[in-house]
Amino acid sequence: MTAASMDLDQELMKAEVESVSSDNTVTSGTNGNVQVVVRVRPPSNREKDQGYIKCVGVDSVSHSVTLNYRPQPRTFTFDYVADEVVSQEEIFAAVGKPITDACLQGYHCCLIAYGQTGAGKTFTMEGPDPESNSGNSPGFAAQSKANAKRHEKRGLIPRILEYIFQKMSSEKSQSFKDVEFVVKCSYLQIYNEQVSDLLDPASLNLTIHEDAKSGMYVEGLQEVVVSTAEATYGVFRRGSENRHVGMTAMNMESSRSHSVFTVVVESQRRNEGGVMNRRTSRFYLVDLAGSERQKHSESAGIRLKEAGSINKSLSALGNVIKALVDISEGKIRHVPYRDSKLTFLLKDALGGNSKCTLIANVSPAEKNIDETLSTLKFAQRAKLIHNTAVVNEDMFGNPAVMGEEIRRLRLALAALRANMGSGSVSEQNFTPMNQENQSETSRISRLEHIISQSTKRSLEAEQKLQRKINELEGTVKDYQEYIHRLERTLQYSDYQRADGSDSEDDH
Repeated sequence: MTAASMDLDQELMKAEVESVSSDNTVTSGTNGNVQVVVRVRPPSNREKDQGYIKCVGVDSVSHSVTLNYRPQPRTFTFDYVADEVVSQEEIFAAVGKPITDACLQGYHCCLIAYGQTGAGKTFTMEGPDPESNSGNSPGFAAQSKANAKRHEKRGLIPRILEYIFQKMSSEKSQSFKDVEFVVKCSYLQIYNEQVSDLLDPASLNLTIHEDAKSGMYVEGLQEVVVSTAEATYGVFRRGSENRHVGMTAMNMESSRSHSVFTVVVESQRRNEGGVMNRRTSRFYLVDLAGSERQKHSESAGIRLKEAGSINKSLSALGNVIKALVDISEGKIRHVPYRDSKLTFLLKDALGGNSKCTLIANVSPAEKNIDETLSTLKFAQRAKLIHNTAVVNEDMFGNPAVMGEEIRRLRLALAALRANMGSGSVSEQNFTPMNQENQSETSRISRLEHIISQSTKRSLEAEQKLQRKINELEGTVKDYQEYIHRLERTLQYSDYQRADGSDSEDDH
């Protein structure tokens, strides 16, 4: 990346998402497709007792997963793959950190954990169950040796929350930046196709709505303002205690509902010219209930009914993804978002204004090979979904300042385009140049968006100012007419008095 490009990044306050920096991170900026990660969990004690046979192979270099399926093995390639020995910290560095950076830069983001029941979704998202005496924020406590190991196994959610507040604190500590942050969170579950508030268990059967500007939202959902990572995780843990779970043959505490923990980050920055930049981003952290087969989970009664509802909503999710893939191939399709509460709520994440990463969790045991194949096929289709994410920001300022900012941005855009057009592309440097062009193309798109928004705001400010001027001109005109009438009245009064005086003198 050239020095001019680095300067431009600083001017944009790192508003665009950086491109791939290494083979060990999942980027969310070089293209608009859903990023897909596959994680293979270690074999469970139950699988070992039943004669464990491994059926999954992982190649971390080519990011591929090979399933020893009969009669012929199947190989799938994804954005990132993790075998049984990959740690929670490595998962966060490769998956959680890049998408959290995107959220802090103003993009709506969504992180979805998908897979069969018992595949390790909740462990990936949350980590091990907190101890009952660990306090309000168990994900952050590591004072004792007993807690140190648990601390290392923290999942994506506590790590993401900690990272968000660390980044905000770091930016605020830079004295030359005038920046303010507000963080809010909410927590819901979808259980048997009913939306309920996990922070207010009495709020049942809530309604999902769509707003043209802000996207999807749930009416009546409690939103809590938080100021620290510990407080945010405390809200999360409080809500998790109200989530529906149940025991099956595959999982002692199987999630029986889809849960969505939403973090809203609002920021406000003022540059040296006085232009105010406001961003609002939503981060959906989604832990889906696992698909299951009755013969493996041995569910019955209410657990069987729950399984039917779970599988139905996941089937609707599969239909939405299939329709979106068809659309990406140029076909005309209706996308059945409203077929389930889950797909309607995740409309922005699937084909909309959002950066989305899907983590497909699978079992390595041959006993679950059919479910693993189904999960890998689902993940492969999801990788073809194309989203169109933009930074959600508004810029405010007086017309003169906004006009100057627009001119500056247009010059920066012209310089960036000229930079892309310079230099020769040889056989040796084709790949680096191609990657740099992708990154700079992303910056061009970002600049064009800012210019468009700035121009819109500037025009609105000019129109508002013009209306005020017109109102003042009208008021001045009214006063001038009033003064003119007063002057004429006074002149007439003076004439009348003068005429009266002349008549008295004649007598």
